[in-house]
Amino acid sequence: MLPTGHGAFGSMTEQPGETHGKKKKRSVAELIGLGFQLIRWDGRTPHPLADRCGRFFAVLAAQPDDAASSAHFPAAMRRHRRGLFAVMNVGLTFGKGSLAPSWQNNKQHTGTTLRKPPHHSNGKLCQLCFRAVGPKAAWPLRRKQQTPAHALSPPSPSIPPHRDVCDLPFGWCAIQPLGNFDAQKRGHLVLWDVKLVVEFPAGALILLPSATIAHSNVPVQDGEERISFTQFTAGGLFRYVDNGFRTQEQLAQEDPGNMPG
Repeated sequence: MLPTGHGAFGSMTEQPGETHGKKKKRSVAELIGLGFQLIRWDGRTPHPLADRCGRFFAVLAAQPDDAASSAHFPAAMRRHRRGLFAVMNVGLTFGKGSLAPSWQNNKQHTGTTLRKPPHHSNGKLCQLCFRAVGPKAAWPLRRKQQTPAHALSPPSPSIPPHRDVCDLPFGWCAIQPLGNFDAQKRGHLVLWDVKLVVEFPAGALILLPSATIAHSNVPVQDGEERISFTQFTAGGLFRYVDNGFRTQEQLAQEDPGNMPG
């Protein structure tokens, strides 16, 4: 059973038993020794990952030909629950006590960054792959109606196992690593629930439901850099619309009969 939260618009927070002993930085060889299967991938050939019933739970998609990026952040932005690295969000979001959906207030920085050609290519590639592998989930919205948020992470050695609990559980998260590293040796994507470790070259795109599948990455080698460009959607946006454009508190007060059981 997928670890969705109340109302299925978010995921359950990781329990201590899920992450116990998993935050240790492990190499590919160590993970294989723990029973993980290594999937080699060139970053270009599409390769879906499916369960025994043929249902996709992740897709190794492709990459644009001109993927490139760099970013710099002050030290104060490099510490949060995901680890010691910075993120910069842009787009529409909802949650953490908000009374209504709001736009991330980083326009001065993200507007300049996302107008650069590499990020245009990344965003367009994500849209095309999303519609190809998940047509039922990729509603035919106009560009200005789409509500993804983008996180730009500067060079980071690794991210420990986690689920992005505020993301939409039945939606896809698009992840692209950028930078300069040997993808055959380090920087792999680790999918803990299915015990897979996947080669993840710079510029390549992988789609997965990040709210429900625990994932992490293998740290890159000394002297290498790995930057992450991630596109996701806050599950709270869908809850807000499903509630008739009301928060949970407003729905409970105004229409308690329609509160989820």
